[in-house]
Amino acid sequence: MKLADGKPVKIRGIGKMNVEIGRTLLTHDVWVADIDEDTDCIIGFDFMKQNMCCIDVANNTMTVNKEQISCAVVNTQGVRCCRVAVSETTVIPPGVEQIIPGKVIDIGYAPDCSMLVASDKFVEKHQLLLAETVVNSSSDVVPMRVLNATGKSVKVYVNSIAATCEAVTILNESVCSQELSTEDIPEHLTSLYTSSCVHLNENQRERLRALLLMNQSVFAKDKWDIGRTDIVTHKINTQNTDPIRQKPRRMPFAQRSELASQIDNNLRSDSIEPSESPCTQCNVISDNKSKVSNSNSWINGLSDSEIKCAQREDKNLALIINLMENSDHKPTWHEICSESVVVKALWSQWKRLEIRNNILYRRWEDDTGKKISWQIVVPDIAFKRTF
Repeated sequence: MKLADGKPVKIRGIGKMNVEIGRTLLTHDVWVADIDEDTDCIIGFDFMKQNMCCIDVANNTMTVNKEQISCAVVNTQGVRCCRVAVSETTVIPPGVEQIIPGKVIDIGYAPDCSMLVASDKFVEKHQLLLAETVVNSSSDVVPMRVLNATGKSVKVYVNSIAATCEAVTILNESVCSQELSTEDIPEHLTSLYTSSCVHLNENQRERLRALLLMNQSVFAKDKWDIGRTDIVTHKINTQNTDPIRQKPRRMPFAQRSELASQIDNNLRSDSIEPSESPCTQCNVISDNKSKVSNSNSWINGLSDSEIKCAQREDKNLALIINLMENSDHKPTWHEICSESVVVKALWSQWKRLEIRNNILYRRWEDDTGKKISWQIVVPDIAFKRTF
């Protein structure tokens, strides 16, 4: 005896057994054999004829002894298959793996998701290897990955049947999809990387990762990360006009917190910095310290030790001086983000600060870069005495 697929089956014995269908008990000849547990029992035509069974295909029911029994209908949509042909004549050089375009011949039987399986006749005739891949056979073009392992070029003509598409079922998409790793991707690029990898394979994802890491400075981290450029420059010509210092207009009390917040955000993003112009700097000392500007009467007549003490009595300047004396490196933003606006302003000018003879100076250059002066960083007490 053979099964429906042609495989032989070993019979262990034959006997009469009672078969219960619904509430009807029937006696029938039964052949006992080794069959897989997941094989369902199928009622044969001889059984139905002998017991006068009636099948209603339209209602999916079977009547036995005037009892109507519902029948199980197997969905055959998942067993569809179709043929795939080469859509254009292609020459494959020896030792080359190549993607060639294909097209589905049996359009009406093409499942959405299917496994591409090589045709034995195609492989035997052209001596080519065709990879088994999962494809969308409902699309206009079906890519076929072919390898020419021979020592000569192989020409594949249009409309040659190369493979068949057998329907597959996706049990769990989350299992099939590879989880993305964003460990080394900067936080501000994580969303861009994740959304861009939806339709990319593993090799393309790695290339995208390398591209983003190499050019991460091009992307803004937040709305305050504006950046700057030196492609276009301009000068403001003040000619020989003397600098003028003018007290700023008072801000309404209700707006002061917002102003401080805006200044803090711009200082943090390094999009602004305190002015270095003599119009707002009251105290300038030249390189040789032989000439002292008289624009601020506070500094006149003070010795170096008095200036040193005044700076260290100012809590903002004392913090900056302490950081410079204890480390050669610029502090991180997280170390000073909770400090005052003055500390943040000096932090943004860290490269121009220097301690000379225990006094904190700031370097100032003119537009040409040829003239360099050193400004004493004035403590807050000086402004209170001056104004």
